[in-house]
Amino acid sequence: MNVLAAVLEFQRDMISENTHEGVAATEASGKTLGRPAALDPDQAAKVVEAFSEDTAVKALARRHQVAPKTIRPVLDAAGARELPE
Repeated sequence: MNVLAAVLEFQRDMISENTHEGVAATEASGKTLGRPAALDPDQAAKVVEAFSEDTAVKALARRHQVAPKTIRPVLDAAGARELPE
């Protein structure tokens, strides 16, 4: 049992190492990892501008056909929302 456990642990470590190497190689080649952004930079700028003109988050979400959960991080990144401490 101990030998089998050692072999499986070694295999798990190899898989993890290969994954880290693959991610590093992908980032080095300039590709982005993860899910694509729902709003492009132009749309994000328009969202921030409209929010500064007192447009509600839900209205912005409907206008851009995304969830309010998508709008809030854009506003937070731009510093447009006042967040409680």
